[in-house]
Amino acid sequence: MQPTPPLSLTPSPSPGHSSGPMRVLLVEDNPGDAKLARYALAESSDFEIHHEITLGGATSWVSANFCDVILLDLGLPDSTGFETIAKMRVSAASLPIIVLTGHDDPDFAVMALEAGAQDYLVKGDFTGGTLQRTLRYAIARKQMEERVRQAERQLRIIFSVAPEAILLADDHGQVTLANPAAETMFGLDNSSLLKTNVGELVPELGLMLEDARMAQDGMRGEGHGHRAAEQFHAAFSISPGIIEEPASHLVLVQDVTDRKNAEEELRRLVLTDPLTGLANRRRFEEACELETMRFRRYGVPVSLVILDIDFFKKVNDTYGHATGDAVLVALAETCRRALRETDVAARLGGEEFAVLLPMTAEAGALEIAERLRTRLAATSVPISNGRLNFTVSLGVATFSGQDEAETALARADAALYRAKGSGRNRVEVAEPSPLASVILD
Repeated sequence: MQPTPPLSLTPSPSPGHSSGPMRVLLVEDNPGDAKLARYALAESSDFEIHHEITLGGATSWVSANFCDVILLDLGLPDSTGFETIAKMRVSAASLPIIVLTGHDDPDFAVMALEAGAQDYLVKGDFTGGTLQRTLRYAIARKQMEERVRQAERQLRIIFSVAPEAILLADDHGQVTLANPAAETMFGLDNSSLLKTNVGELVPELGLMLEDARMAQDGMRGEGHGHRAAEQFHAAFSISPGIIEEPASHLVLVQDVTDRKNAEEELRRLVLTDPLTGLANRRRFEEACELETMRFRRYGVPVSLVILDIDFFKKVNDTYGHATGDAVLVALAETCRRALRETDVAARLGGEEFAVLLPMTAEAGALEIAERLRTRLAATSVPISNGRLNFTVSLGVATFSGQDEAETALARADAALYRAKGSGRNRVEVAEPSPLASVILD
């Protein structure tokens, strides 16, 4: 929306007309009253008058000529009363009209303004200065009214076509105004929305509205919008107190479900091994850091298992990398079926995998590792002349003392190498942490 130019009491000329005296259309059938008006304006060179004695003549002239303001008598040969204003408006919709009347009556003045006039003057009761000032103010008021109408038109367009839900809510959160996008977003027609509290539409929005009353700059937040039986991710902003009496808050709501889903998918891709679908090293390290903090703060047991496919290089060299990839995928699928929902299985790289076991002491970790070894030994993948079985070696470490995730992983890795050195297809338990021994001593 373009900024509104500053209001001036001297009207700018219409396009196609040069600046100069204000052009006044005087519509008056009484010669004496017309002469008084001419005389009042003759004191200044700022005005140029054209005179008509009938409404028909005035409408014809103003349709073909430029004019700044109209002085209009309501008792003309071809039209009388307030209807004269409406008829004049047909040909001069945007021009300010000042009514000339013989009635010095406040009620008459109000009715003239309601009929579309910008001001009124009592005949014979005005000076040149009064008339000139009235003309200038009438033009200024008309300009302001046109700007307000234009702004309202623009706001109505924005209100009706905006993709965001636009709501006005009172101080209690009751919806008092809603745009078409709000009806679509929440699956409610306008009459139903006006019976609804914003907290029913977006619970987090209802909770934040209380704090927004005290926030001069408004507030922003996210939550879950309700649409019939489904939910969607909603981002909202609250601008408090835009209307003081009664207090109203402007609320904008966006459905950001697609954006949230895209963010989640991006995060999943960043933290997931693309071949096996298991967590990657980065995701595994994040999970380890979280469990390390729990272990240190609450003493909650946590264990790690590292497993490595036996003779994996031979599989690739003999059967090709496609078969090697099939072995990796089969291992990942077996791990998913054998582990608990709270466990985190990850591919650390190549044929090396790891499993984080929260809330699991050494005995439980050893049992899980043995179950994995057994199930993987029974797993096979198709090859050209049958099926290929494979085995894994595993190392188990349980957090102890002041273990960091890195030290626990290193101990599990050492146990894995012992398992490989002891014949493979077996589970070995890590030696206790040296730090734990120092603390016990």
